[in-house]
Amino acid sequence: MKTRTITITLLLFINFIYSQKEVIANDFGKNFDGISFGILKNDGFALVDTLGNVTADKITFKKHDKNLNTFTFYKGVTYDFDNNKNLYRLIDFNKNPISEYKFKEIQPFITDNTWAITKDDKEVFIDLQGNVICNYNKKEINKQLGITELSSSMKIFKALSNKKVEVFYDGLKQITNLKTKKIGFINKSNKIVISPYYDKSSNFSNGLVAVCKLSGNSYLWGFIDSKNNKIIPFKYTKKPGDFYSNRAIVVNKKGKKGYIDNNGELIIPAKYDVVTDFYKGYALVKDSYYSSEINLIDINGKIINSFDKEIEVKATKSNLISLVNEQKTIAILRTNRKTVIINSKKEILSKPFAKIINLINGKAFAINYDSKGISEKGLINTKGEFIVKIIESEF
Repeated sequence: MKTRTITITLLLFINFIYSQKEVIANDFGKNFDGISFGILKNDGFALVDTLGNVTADKITFKKHDKNLNTFTFYKGVTYDFDNNKNLYRLIDFNKNPISEYKFKEIQPFITDNTWAITKDDKEVFIDLQGNVICNYNKKEINKQLGITELSSSMKIFKALSNKKVEVFYDGLKQITNLKTKKIGFINKSNKIVISPYYDKSSNFSNGLVAVCKLSGNSYLWGFIDSKNNKIIPFKYTKKPGDFYSNRAIVVNKKGKKGYIDNNGELIIPAKYDVVTDFYKGYALVKDSYYSSEINLIDINGKIINSFDKEIEVKATKSNLISLVNEQKTIAILRTNRKTVIINSKKEILSKPFAKIINLINGKAFAINYDSKGISEKGLINTKGEFIVKIIESEF
């Protein structure tokens, strides 16, 4: 019986060793989304799945950019550049084309649409299938604003391609009157639906947006809807958050944070130093920057779970998502500052690492260091076993 047990254990160990994949790369990105992660090789970027298979390679960008921050993907979509055509196209995680090569410039997707310049120099907004959802017409917008002077369009394109461009949220996009510097909103037909009147703005979420205007000697924030109706009074001296799970973060004059509902009622008192937006009805909060305890609360502020003293769970969106979706999250052991994966009962599941990043679907990036730098890195399961190890390229 003892011999049989040893044999089974040995077989399982051998199976694990041989099931672990190794991927050679010059560098790797930490933008793991539960399906794939990016690596950099000599011939361009590549996508690797959770089994260690390279699903797409030789992905390039303009000027042979070798910055992994450039290589981003969203909901199974990224893009690559053809150096002969000098154009971008959208691709999926297997490098299957989603669109033709038809964009001179394009910005990474952060939501379901992004900004691009077509091969015939049109400024557009496209969806995840590469369809044009808005032919952006600056001349028409300026006409509505009563502005006749317009700089060279190509200069605008060049400037916009190198910085953040506001995209559409809830079907509306921020615009700024270049003369008054005031902010308003347009729809996808280039029609101004909210005239530039506000000094600062967030983006629409759940039909509401936080906007700021001068009131007396102070700038105050409030919320309006898509028809410019005032829904929540202008009374906040600090910028509120966007609405998630019918809750938005508000900050009082002392810097303490709480949550309001979409009627402006303070549902959870402003008593926290550290908070996250809600996700599926839950948020992570911390009373004080200096306290050790962090709590998982529901939309009414009721404490659902608490992490204290020995285990530190940082109040981040990714930690909250994994805790809600998988009942597991990433934590730091206060005794030695090592990072581990724990479950909602605060039981340690994995062996410790110097860093564990972005736990999704039971998998995460992990890194260890030695005196020479990174000693091991790759994708682990919740036990801390490497599923995919990333080996640094010799050349």
